[in-house]
Amino acid sequence: MCDNVIRSDYYVYALFGVNGLPFYIGKGRKGRWCNHVQRAIAGRSLKDDMIIETISVLGEVPKVKIAQNLTNEKACEIECAFISVLGRIPDGILTNISAGGVATQGMAGRQHTEETRQRMSGSAKGRAMSPEARMKMSQSKAGRKRGARPPEVCAAISAAQKGRKFTDEHKIKLSLARRAVIVNTKGTELSIG
Repeated sequence: MCDNVIRSDYYVYALFGVNGLPFYIGKGRKGRWCNHVQRAIAGRSLKDDMIIETISVLGEVPKVKIAQNLTNEKACEIECAFISVLGRIPDGILTNISAGGVATQGMAGRQHTEETRQRMSGSAKGRAMSPEARMKMSQSKAGRKRGARPPEVCAAISAAQKGRKFTDEHKIKLSLARRAVIVNTKGTELSIG
């Protein structure tokens, strides 16, 4: 069903908390590292609580891509290494549930061939959806905004951010996050970039 083309567009990232220390290490591709904030609203985990607290204090969750342009296997290896060094709560500082590298099942790291895509497209065409299915799909998309923000909304957001002052402590935390320097639980610095 799929060929063995190996992707090399994975990355490993860290999310930083109010204290300037990372609280989550992950791997992903495309916009994965931005998905945590949208999902944190549910507040179902310690990671979600950390995200909400960080946003309430800093206005954002500082994040850094530790390594980029990786294969899935290499990204898993680096993710596992960082989680191992920093440790997971209660023995470490990370809120990660697993030791990393668990999302390797299925199609991860591979792409469907053009032939397979055509077959899947052909099998989906002409399939009639039931009225119930159409209604469920319609309801699931109700209220969602489509497309880019209107220019007046962008201008309002921009105006609200202009002249925003950061405390010296906040500037230091942002600087550390950008340089990806973290301190492990033993007090020694790890330079990542």
